[in-house]
Amino acid sequence: MPNVMGYLVAALVGAAISWGVQDWRKGEEIQTIRLQWQHERTKELDDIINKERKARDERDALARKIVENDQRHLDQLRVQENESKKLMDCVASGKCGLRIAATCPKQPGGSAGVPTPGTTVGVDTGTDARLTAAAEQSYYALRAGLNEMQTKLRACQADLLLRTAE
Repeated sequence: MPNVMGYLVAALVGAAISWGVQDWRKGEEIQTIRLQWQHERTKELDDIINKERKARDERDALARKIVENDQRHLDQLRVQENESKKLMDCVASGKCGLRIAATCPKQPGGSAGVPTPGTTVGVDTGTDARLTAAAEQSYYALRAGLNEMQTKLRACQADLLLRTAE
């Protein structure tokens, strides 16, 4: 029986040693797989982060372009408003005047806008024709409104081009 016991102990020691060797070998294999998996996940996360950074940078660049575009159009609107104010001041001071294009109604015996030979044409008061104060203010308001709408339209068109170009 002592011989069997020796074999049994030897078998147990052999099993323990082979168990340890297998554990060491498989542990190394598991560690290699774990490192490879971590490397792949890290690479995937880096790709996602880089894509997000690129998208953020593109959004920021577009936002900067839109702000610059808006500022340029606001500056143009201010210039147009200043030109309108200068015109209003010039007309108010009497240095210049607003002129209107007009046609004369058809004269008896003549053609439209051309008086009949021998007739005199003139203004009853002997002064230049002028717009009424209300018509003058309406002109300024119309001019300001047109300038503002043109500027807004150009700004919207530029924004649209920026957004569709991306």
